Amino acid sequence: MTDRLEMEVHVTDAQGRPISDATLWISTARDVGLKTGEPNLEAMQRIATRYASQNDFLSAGDLTVAVFRRTDVEGIYREDHEARTSDKKYPYVMAAIKRGYQAQAIEGTAMLNRRHTVTIRLQRDPQAAPIDPRMEELDRLMALTRAPLAGEDITSEARMRRLEQAKGQLQALAQTLEKEGKNDEASAAYWQLADYPSVTNKTSADGSMRIVGYANGGSGPQQDALQLKAIALNTRTPDLQIDKRIMAKGFSRHDIRTKEHGLAYLEAFNEVANNPSAAPVLPRTYEVAIYQSIRWTTPGEACALLQRAYRFEPFMMPLKRWRARLDDIRAMDIRHGLPARPCVIDGLPST
Repeated sequence: MTDRLEMEVHVTDAQGRPISDATLWISTARDVGLKTGEPNLEAMQRIATRYASQNDFLSAGDLTVAVFRRTDVEGIYREDHEARTSDKKYPYVMAAIKRGYQAQAIEGTAMLNRRHTVTIRLQRDPQAAPIDPRMEELDRLMALTRAPLAGEDITSEARMRRLEQAKGQLQALAQTLEKEGKNDEASAAYWQLADYPSVTNKTSADGSMRIVGYANGGSGPQQDALQLKAIALNTRTPDLQIDKRIMAKGFSRHDIRTKEHGLAYLEAFNEVANNPSAAPVLPRTYEVAIYQSIRWTTPGEACALLQRAYRFEPFMMPLKRWRARLDDIRAMDIRHGLPARPCVIDGLPST
């Protein structure tokens, strides 16, 4: 018999009302700790609180400690798939994120072959800035893409038309926000639009249309144009601010291959990361900066950045990657014809 994980996560407000299109950051908790980089409950709460304000712009890989999932229009996220564990247990650590609410992390264990239901109640954030109510509409439109409605066939022409209609509404919302000078709100809408799912369809023998495949937005000229629009409008999201600075210097925001490009990235990174009033840069962004520093600067500069990154967030990388970067810095000394000088990260576990 094949074991299965059947889990439902309900996200609600303090009164128990469902919250649609809340983001869930989920990590398996089977082997938490600095060795694996998988966060324990304390680390997940810290990371979720730190980056919740950037939630509209996050994607896979930005936070190395989590995968991103979303609740549907009923505030529910479902998992139902095969799972293999020796003890038939699925431990997890997860956090729920929603604009206007305080991020909340939880931990637990789901038993395989049993339905496991957990509810995360979010409290309103008293320090949150006023939210344009149209951002709730943005969330509702994106929630419609996450899962079919009750009784809806995911391959049906009706679902295809509904997705097309919601996309048109999202485009109109982004354009309206832009025209009204709501630049950061418009930036979020355009960024989400770039990630809006596309469908592949075919005509059946009876002439009806059927969905035969889904794909999230990502790469391609249309997605790139939407992301560039979001970058141009944005005033406060660190990754987009770094991209804006790099492009202003005449470089691509992708594929760093030259010293000039790498140093331009480091300059933009430092301008944003050193701004005390700016939101914190992402773990992935730190990693890119570390790689560029190792490649193009001095061992001392690279070591200082690596130490700074660890002080900022030890769960940025698993232990083996921290050690690999230390090895890279030792190799820099050899490459520069210098005597090997160890770069030491205070607090880094030895095993």
